[in-house]
Amino acid sequence: MTFEEEYEKFIQHHGSTRKGESLRRLLDGHGYGEKLLLKKVWWPAFKNFDFLYPEYAVTDMRYGTYYLDYAFIPDPELLQLDLEADGFGPHVQQMDRRQFTDQLNRQNFLVAMDWKILRFSIDEIKENPTRCIQYLQLLLGKYYGVNQPSNMITLQEREVLRLCLKLGKPITIKDVAYHLKLHRNSAQSLLRKLAEKQWILPLKRDAIRVRAYKANESKINQLLV
Repeated sequence: MTFEEEYEKFIQHHGSTRKGESLRRLLDGHGYGEKLLLKKVWWPAFKNFDFLYPEYAVTDMRYGTYYLDYAFIPDPELLQLDLEADGFGPHVQQMDRRQFTDQLNRQNFLVAMDWKILRFSIDEIKENPTRCIQYLQLLLGKYYGVNQPSNMITLQEREVLRLCLKLGKPITIKDVAYHLKLHRNSAQSLLRKLAEKQWILPLKRDAIRVRAYKANESKINQLLV
């Protein structure tokens, strides 16, 4: 899939889940700069849009709703990242004192709510996308030690990996359901996702059915140290 194809699917998917002001912001407020950020920075680095949400609404109970260009949320308990593409246009050059204060309050609120923020000028995205990618990977590397969002795991998935190492044997759906107090279907889904990311390796009963999973120990040890 090309960037244009994946981007169109990405926007259509999120549009189908929105309504009201959230949908209007996506259709009318999501423009050249926001698309350029994905095309020049995010896509070359990761080749997917996993855990990424365009025009993401964050509510300040006292002062209203803020819309982020993109929110990257692989796990809300571990990392919430606000990605912004800022143009040096008339609305910036002619900003009054109240608007300037609102901009600072918005950023302060996000930081106080444990958000990380990366803001790139559209000029920098166009002229020096490599530097933007480096900042992005530098931040994500602090949390995951990897560059690909597809490798990132949730806290629940991380607990499954710890269980794999603790048991010291191939792990089954029953093991995960019992230890994490999950329904069988939820446990099965967790194991499949981890296998897709190659954190665990399937052991097949026959050509189709998987009887258990074994830890990909070299990869897990790098994550859990």
